[in-house]
Amino acid sequence: MNKINKIQEAEVQLESREHYKPLRAPMVKTRQTKVNQIIEKLYRGKHIHDMTKNGFVKPPAQTCSGRKTDNPRL
Repeated sequence: MNKINKIQEAEVQLESREHYKPLRAPMVKTRQTKVNQIIEKLYRGKHIHDMTKNGFVKPPAQTCSGRKTDNPRL
């Protein structure tokens, strides 16, 4: 399967509700919140150090468009 065929197959799947259900809202912010809660719980339970916690618990980065994202390069 070449690149064009893969793109066409992806478009077919994205248009079909059988294969893809669009999200009501972006999940980046809620996922980051959940990750932060889990890391905080691990820290309180003394399973990780503060250095480890501080390396992972971060607010989502902001993009140029003002949207929140977990990818700091965007």
